[in-house]
This record gives sequence, structure tokens and C-alpha cells, in this order.
Amino acid sequence: YVFFFQAEDGIRDAQESRGLGDVYKRQVVLSHIALVHFIWKRLKKRTWSPEIKKVALILVVANPAFYLDGPIWGQVDLLPATICVFALWYISRPKTYALGMALFVFGLLTKFQMIMFLPVVAGLSLRYRKIMWKGLFSGAFVFLLVFLPFILAGHFVDEFKQAYVSSVE
Repeated sequence: YVFFFQAEDGIRDAQESRGLGDVYKRQVVLSHIALVHFIWKRLKKRTWSPEIKKVALILVVANPAFYLDGPIWGQVDLLPATICVFALWYISRPKTYALGMALFVFGLLTKFQMIMFLPVVAGLSLRYRKIMWKGLFSGAFVFLLVFLPFILAGHFVDEFKQAYVSSVE
């Protein structure tokens, strides 16, 4: 996904690029907003007291880790983590299991550190043995879709090794 933001930076100002800092910060801020909205929708349905709901939402909205790691320090871990949080939500329901697996694979391909969610995904997947094949197909579809340009260009093996094998050596 880094290439998309580099392209956006060049399209926005082809002659004099202002650098990618603001482009990367924007995706982190949008991911934070999406995560806050996701938590808010889930808290709305709870029968907890309003004070507990407010505290829980404030812990997400005002969490200094989101601001220090993202907009200030410039890390982009929040985007794939947000994708994986959505994936876990969808994986935990049989009707949306395949969508959740597709999102998980997309989050994993976005940043390989999202493999930390794999034990939870595996545990949730064991609950749905009868429909697990749907998740495997949707995940494989996303994998092929993401790597299709490299497959067509004949560079799949090199790109896969560089992104996922060489980075852990």
C-alpha cells in the first residue's frame, strides 16, 4: 500500500512533492476515526451504564499511543491493525466469516506484523469448521488479487521473498 501513497503524492503535486509525511499521517488519522466509530457502534448496543461507555470510548479516542505512534512519530501500524480488528469482528460471526478472512489476509499482506492476530483467527476459525472453506477461498482470492500484477509481470516469487521471507531473516 506504500506505492499507492507514493503515487498519490506524485499526482497531487507532480513537480514539487511535499514529501509523504502528510500522506502517511492522513491514513493513520482516518484509521483512528474508523476504529473509534467501530468501537462506538459496538458500545451503543451494550446495556452498560453511560459512564462506563464514555470511559471506554475515551480510552480509544484519547489514547496517547494512537497519536504518538501515528501522526507524531509517523508509524502506519494503525491501518493494518484496524483492518484486522474489523476482520476479527467479522470472523467471529458465521454469516460474515468469509469477509473477515478476506480482511485478515488483506491486513496481513498490508503489514506482516499482523500475523500476531493469527492465533486468534485460528481459534475463531475452529468454531466454524463447516464453513471454513469459504474463508480459505476468500483469503486466497484476496491474496491472488493483491499479487496479480506481480504474477502477470513474472516477478511474484521475487516480490514475495523480498516482502515476507527476506524481511524476517
